[in-house]
Amino acid sequence: MVKLYVLAVVIGGVTGFIFHILFNKGTIMLPVKRKKGFYLGFLADILFGATAATLFVSLFIPENMLKDMRMVIGYCILAGLSSQSFLLSRALNTERERVTSLHNISKQIV
Repeated sequence: MVKLYVLAVVIGGVTGFIFHILFNKGTIMLPVKRKKGFYLGFLADILFGATAATLFVSLFIPENMLKDMRMVIGYCILAGLSSQSFLLSRALNTERERVTSLHNISKQIV
């Protein structure tokens, strides 16, 4: 059972790392300390992917399906990609808020 969770962490983390590279057009964003906090960079994608895959394996895969490793690997990849879509939606909402606030500022100036 521990091997299954280690496999889920590795597959989810690798999925998150690959998605990070694809999303950032081949560059790896390193962790950086900023004024408002700490930016994890590629580590955030790895952690989100690994956590999602582990939670998916522990919560949603029945015990009789755990012996089929191909299915577990597929579900881990799917869970890792789902976590990345969550991060993308967060980034999109942040960008929308920024554009809206800039638009409001430009309205107030004019």
